[in-house]
Amino acid sequence: MYDPTGISDPIPRDVSVPAGFMGQVYISRALSDRLEVPEDWQVHHSWTDRIFEVLVMASKAVKASQGGRITFQCVFPNNTTQRPEVIDLALDIDGDGDFVVDFEKEGTGGH
Repeated sequence: MYDPTGISDPIPRDVSVPAGFMGQVYISRALSDRLEVPEDWQVHHSWTDRIFEVLVMASKAVKASQGGRITFQCVFPNNTTQRPEVIDLALDIDGDGDFVVDFEKEGTGGH
């Protein structure tokens, strides 16, 4: 089970449900921070746009999975270099049946 101090507030249902999740979805604070968009980019990008993309990709990974740990990737511009950056992510279900999205951990093939 995840340490609740490392988890963000729940993702708003108006974002998670259209992305394909009926249960409550949380992301790690570290991932939430990574998805923040620099102020001068906010004309074209937003945190909500980025989290929606993450959840859509997670939903597709769930549908394609054969069970077990679900891993997937998203591509976002690096906030410093503006170059595309592949981010390795994982979706887990915590002890309460809620979905938790975080960076894929060391030793599992990711960050």
